Amino acid sequence: MTPMPPRRLFVLFVWSPELGMPADPVGVLGIEEENEGRWRLCVSWVPSHDGRAWPWRERLRTADPLTPELVEHWLDQDGTTHMIEEEQVPEAPSLSHLVEGHLDQVLVDLAAGEGR
Repeated sequence: MTPMPPRRLFVLFVWSPELGMPADPVGVLGIEEENEGRWRLCVSWVPSHDGRAWPWRERLRTADPLTPELVEHWLDQDGTTHMIEEEQVPEAPSLSHLVEGHLDQVLVDLAAGEGR
């Protein structure tokens, strides 16, 4: 059996006017190494009608190819968008299952008023 490729999982945030910082989750991004330096990505968005995820959608659209260096650059940036890497990445049969499952947890946290 082939071992699972290394995976990383991130929650994507945009600016919260109420808090004055990037604290509103808009999506979950998962990446895994596809082959030498190329990364496959899967993203799932918090259902939204106000287009708040646009900065992240644009950033991901123009990130071709997505590289570990680019991800590290995004992690180090301060501004109106932010991402937080999850330290514990649970096992999942596929990258899409991982991302969708984590988005479900983010939505439960939002509904409970906990946010991130």
